Amino acid sequence: MNYFKLALAFLLLLFLSGCWQSNYTKNAAKIADHITLVKSETRTVTYEDSEYSCEDCILSLEQILELFDALEWKGDAFLYFPITPENLLQIMYAKENLVIVEITNDSETYIYHQKYATHEACKEIIEAMFTRDELDAEFMSNFYKVPIRSKTLDNMMRLEKKAKLSK
Repeated sequence: MNYFKLALAFLLLLFLSGCWQSNYTKNAAKIADHITLVKSETRTVTYEDSEYSCEDCILSLEQILELFDALEWKGDAFLYFPITPENLLQIMYAKENLVIVEITNDSETYIYHQKYATHEACKEIIEAMFTRDELDAEFMSNFYKVPIRSKTLDNMMRLEKKAKLSK
């Protein structure tokens, strides 16, 4: 009888893991591979580090880049601003000289575009939010689609690496 319960639990686990993968694949396909940006000379920025914080500060590109350099990127430091009515660019501390760059969306899937970036690469991304008309498929291909409620960026990077190795 215990073998039956164990086998049933195993089959249920296999089924659920397959469902997660198929749901993820279906939902990830719904997430746009390009984003048309809202052109603006300023953005409404929210940020916080161990010393400074501001909610809804109106800043230009130059001010955001200066702020990015001035923030103490440790612990729970973050900075974000809208790039469209549906999307935010969020930057969060990851580790020394490395941040997580995230492009959120308002979908119910909670699959966000994420990537690790050095401080210099992150500043280039911030600049792109002001200088580009859209984030095209090529730009977005540098990001992982992360289902933030169930996985982390590291999880998705490991899964992609395993998938490439198994081919």
